Parts: sequence; structure tokens; C-alpha cells
Amino acid sequence: LDGIPIGTAGQFLKVNSGATGYEFGTISSDYVKLASVDTTNVSEVNFDNYFSADYHHYEWVGSCLVSTNDYRVDFNPRVSGSNILANCYQGANYGYEQTNNSNANMSFDGRHNQTEGGRLSWGRTDVPVVFKVQSYEPQNSSNYKMFMFDAASMDANYVYRRAGTASWRNNTNAYTGMRFFSPNGANFTWKITMFGFRK
Repeated sequence: LDGIPIGTAGQFLKVNSGATGYEFGTISSDYVKLASVDTTNVSEVNFDNYFSADYHHYEWVGSCLVSTNDYRVDFNPRVSGSNILANCYQGANYGYEQTNNSNANMSFDGRHNQTEGGRLSWGRTDVPVVFKVQSYEPQNSSNYKMFMFDAASMDANYVYRRAGTASWRNNTNAYTGMRFFSPNGANFTWKITMFGFRK
């Protein structure tokens, strides 16, 4: 390796394109971290202007610690800094177990023509809601967009696993961002990372 110019901070040693020697360079990935937030005492966090032609598929992975038991955690897409809320359709299957082991059940939650966000789950002050939200081509201006989510949480008396879909029908706008928020307007603790999948 003597004589190879050292690379810059963050680069790795790799085989060159001709497979004849070594060089320092960056390592590309098809699963790319685009942004992250780690904040406390705010009612919402926004991911604006991260969609691009480089990616088809996007994913948000995170957690939220609510400030009041049984408060919800929601999400919605955004266009040019404005929240898209009208005509929200959502279906979610969720199972729950009562913490005193006296009641377990499966339920379905279906909503349409709502003027609110997609419902991830309910939370409690000492157990974070853990969730994942995925979307395909939210920046497409020709089609309705679909969001898929999965969340695990606890409210005051139950442990939940909630999975479903959400779409804002009659809206073919190219989405430019995503919001995660408290529909109660309460301040939460948020830790969320946004990823993109390269085409």
C-alpha cells in the first residue's frame, strides 16, 4: 500500500475500477440516510424538500415519547410547506393486550374523508411509540399516493401493535415533505430518521 495517496476523512480503502490496485474513495449505498431529527418539547417535526428524482421509495423510522398518556401520534404529507389533511383515508389492523393480562383482542380502524393525519398510535409518558412509515414516489404528480405504516406502543392500560395504510384521496399534487405531529397540539420528544432507496 506504500505510495497510495491517502484519502480524505470518511473515505475507505477499496479496489480501483480496473481491479489492478487499491485506492481511497467513498462507498455508495442504495439505502441512503437523507435527514434526521432528535428534538424535545415540540408538537411537530417536518421533513421538507428531501424528495428527489434519485429515489423511488422513502422510509421514516423513529420514536416519539408523548407528554400526556393516551395522546396520539399522527403524520401527514406536505406541499410547499402546507399540510395536506383533507380527504384522508386510512385502514389499520391492530392487536392489543391489557397490561393486567385480562383482555387481548384484534381490532380494525377504518376512516374516510377525514381532515386529520394518518394515525400511527397512542402513547404514554414513559414508553415511546416506535414506528416506521413508507411511501413510494410521493413526488409523483400523476397518481394518488399511498403510505404504509407499522407502530408499536403502549397507552395507559394496553400494549399495541398497529399496522395500516393511509392516503389523501383526490390529491395528485407532488408532495414535497412529511410531518409527524401531535393532533392534540402537545409537545413531544421525537427521534426520527428519513431514508431514501435509490432507483
